[in-house]
Amino acid sequence: MMIRAYPEMYLPKAQAVLGEAFDYAVNSCGMSGEDFVNMFTVTSVSKRMAVGEPAVLAGKSGIEIAIDTVFEATGKILDIPPGESFFRSAEYWIVAGLLPGISGIPQEATARFFSR
Repeated sequence: MMIRAYPEMYLPKAQAVLGEAFDYAVNSCGMSGEDFVNMFTVTSVSKRMAVGEPAVLAGKSGIEIAIDTVFEATGKILDIPPGESFFRSAEYWIVAGLLPGISGIPQEATARFFSR
């Protein structure tokens, strides 16, 4: 049995928040993904997420996570407005073809299952 840092019910929220943080840092602020990863991993933000602190896991948006990360790592405040953001469900990413390669489910099968 694997011991988790926090309840599994927070996992989708944590994934969505991190995705939004990376999207904002890379697409709106023009950072490289590698630079943002390097900043994120050395800040208390990542450590607080790792131990399951609710204020970080479920209490902040991805943009707030990115702003906190960059401020803590560099002392700079990100005040760039986010670009357009559209919620994408897990089903969207499966149909888009990003998940089938990982899950082993053929893309055709997932597209038929999730098409509307």
